[in-house]
Amino acid sequence: MVLCTVLSIVGGFFDRTLLYLDILVIVLVFLEFFIWFAIPKISFKMNKLNKNFENHYTFKEDSLNVSGQNSELKGTTEISYQKLNCICETSDFFYIYINSRMAFIVDKSTISGGTEEQLRNYLIKAVGDKKYKYYYK
Repeated sequence: MVLCTVLSIVGGFFDRTLLYLDILVIVLVFLEFFIWFAIPKISFKMNKLNKNFENHYTFKEDSLNVSGQNSELKGTTEISYQKLNCICETSDFFYIYINSRMAFIVDKSTISGGTEEQLRNYLIKAVGDKKYKYYYK
């Protein structure tokens, strides 16, 4: 689109409609980027309620229970393993994705009541091999 406008100007033929259309496309691309990437980061940094928020995870037979709190908030949610998008494992963390953009992060060093190996096997059994991914260095 931008190339068409440049070529039309160079060729001596100038069409304002193409110019306006190019500007509109550029603005829409910028807005899409801003909405998907910039706004979530800005709102997370500005939200003081996210500070010192601590989650506790309970892995039940057919669901994951997450309870969290800080000095101002407290909440609990229960998510069926079938509704999880995927689980990714690194050398230090389990990332439990509830959708493509949001995940609970479980630090392996804080696991109690079992081992990292037991939790890995349990999660693979709960979500299946296709939804479980390993990312090791």
